[in-house]
Amino acid sequence: MKTSFAILLFVSIFTLSSCGLFGSKTIVDVPDKQQNAPDKQQIDKMKEDYKKQADEIAGIDDEKRNRLLKEGKEAPAIIDKIEDTRVTVNKDPKVRMFLKVKPKGEDKFDATVEMVVSRVNIPRTGDKVTVYYNANDKKDIIVK
Repeated sequence: MKTSFAILLFVSIFTLSSCGLFGSKTIVDVPDKQQNAPDKQQIDKMKEDYKKQADEIAGIDDEKRNRLLKEGKEAPAIIDKIEDTRVTVNKDPKVRMFLKVKPKGEDKFDATVEMVVSRVNIPRTGDKVTVYYNANDKKDIIVK
């Protein structure tokens, strides 16, 4: 029994010493943080590039959104069907919504929109939404 304990103790000390916990120290060169740090302009450019890439994946077009909010027609719509596109942006799903748009004084029409939605507030079939669309091209549409 004493022999087994002595062997176990020896193996434990040998293992600990070979890991560097006893004896020699390991020195790691850490580069100067300021030397390789990007400046504010580089960080802003990286943020802008990332936002453009995320918007492209999400199907967001700020120019289209601003144009339709300013020049488009507003109308109520009901979500007829919703599908997952299997794309996520910042852990939020991108969905495809099939809409029944009901503009006042005009014929109803169907539309399809892809957009990223909050994963804690995913729209459902039957939900009412507001859309803005181009009267000349009803495929040119956004959900507000």
